This record gives sequence, structure tokens and C-alpha cells, in this order.
Amino acid sequence: MLLVTSHHHRGCAAAAGMVVLLLFLLSPAAARADLSFSCDGSGSDPCSFCGINDTLCVFVDIDAGVTDLRGASLVLQFDPAIVTPISVEAWDLTAGSCPTVVFWLNQTTFTNTIQVDLAGQGCSVAGPGSILRICFTGGTPNMEGTSPFFCVSSLLRDSLNQPIPHVCGSALLSNLCPVPTQESTWSGLKQRFQTILVRND
Repeated sequence: MLLVTSHHHRGCAAAAGMVVLLLFLLSPAAARADLSFSCDGSGSDPCSFCGINDTLCVFVDIDAGVTDLRGASLVLQFDPAIVTPISVEAWDLTAGSCPTVVFWLNQTTFTNTIQVDLAGQGCSVAGPGSILRICFTGGTPNMEGTSPFFCVSSLLRDSLNQPIPHVCGSALLSNLCPVPTQESTWSGLKQRFQTILVRND
């Protein structure tokens, strides 16, 4: 009698283990993909630039885990004192053989966020690659510093209009202008020093 009960419990435990394993394999986390940012700035750091003279372009990238991207809705936040967005456009994957319409929803009313929708025209794209390029100039006012750039919300949709599980990364956008330097000869320095002495007299 005890032997039968033991086999029964072992059989239940094995079945429960199979159920747990199956649930793990079917879990959305197993199919999770990444959305990230890369930059093409003019500074030594790819995500840095001098906002007085230059622009900084940031690419919104998907990794190889995204295989059936038909559309997206993104809200991206930045510091408006450090950077100001000037353009949002389809790029790489969405600007090639699979045309995608990009809507910058708050282009004329933004404060510290960019709200953008992407809609594939009857086709899907797959990573890795860039789906958007967003370009910035200096902020208002043009304060030097570093602006966090991150997702307030992000939704990726597949061809069945189902959400694609993913993690959205972040970036730091630096608006830093080099200190101007001026080389002077010894005679030039001497002349300026003598001018200062004359003014003081």
C-alpha cells in the first residue's frame, strides 16, 4: 500500500515538473527583445556634440529578437534645456524595401517628450537595425550638460497587431562645447601686458 502511494506521488511530481517546464518555455520573457539607442555625434563620445554649431542624431535600434515588426508607438523623454529635437524620420530597416509611415504626433507642441508612431505599409521588418533617426540641436536656452534620453512608454506590434515583448534601453545625450583656445607669441603677450600697465596708469 505504501509502495503504491509513493509511486503515485512520484508520478504527480514528475507531471508537475513537466507543467512548470512547459510554462517556462511558453513564457513571454523567453521571447523578449530589445529596443535601444545609438548615436552619431561630433564629439569624442558618439552621443556628444556642441549644440551651438552641430546636430546630434540618435538612432532607435531593434535587435535580432524582433522578427515581425509591423508598427510601433513610442514616447521618448529628453531635457529641453540641453537638446531640442528638429527631425524624426524612418531609417535603415523602415526606409528600405518595406516602406513605413512615421508620424511625429507632437512635432509642434512638444515640451520634453517626442511622441511618434510607425506604421508598416503591408510588410514587416526584422532586426537587427535602426527603425528611426531623431536629430537634435542645442536646447532652449542652449545650456551645456547631459540629457537623459529614455522611453516613457514603448509599444512594438507584430503583423497580427499583437504586442512584442521587449525592454527599452536609454542613452545620455551630452551638449558640451570645447573651451576656445588661442595660441599667442611671446611678443604678443608682452604687448598685451604693456597695454594693461598703461591703462592702469
